[in-house]
Amino acid sequence: MRRRPPDFETQIDREVGARVKALRLEQGISSVALARRIGVSFQQVQKYESAGNRISAGRLYDIAKALGVPVARLYGLEPAPVAVQTLDPELIALAREYIRIPRARRRAVLKMIAEITRER
Repeated sequence: MRRRPPDFETQIDREVGARVKALRLEQGISSVALARRIGVSFQQVQKYESAGNRISAGRLYDIAKALGVPVARLYGLEPAPVAVQTLDPELIALAREYIRIPRARRRAVLKMIAEITRER
């Protein structure tokens, strides 16, 4: 029986691992916290994310559940919201900090940002 070429296997592993990492970072979850949620070491999570180790079907389910997404999202079969597809890490960090601002002060922050962007 012929096996698939290694490049084919590792490509999907890299894509799934990258999606796991992106979703984890988007949600502000450390590799240690994700590891605890799924019952593995943080080193194992890092290996999954870098495609050093393949993720079994059962573990993939655990990861999806821990991240609150359908398994299909990890395979790229369910489109991510447009905002997630276009956000870079700096914007994610900005959004996290913005959420921490008391609602009454958010309008002032938005006005300040709008004023800064108009100065260009």
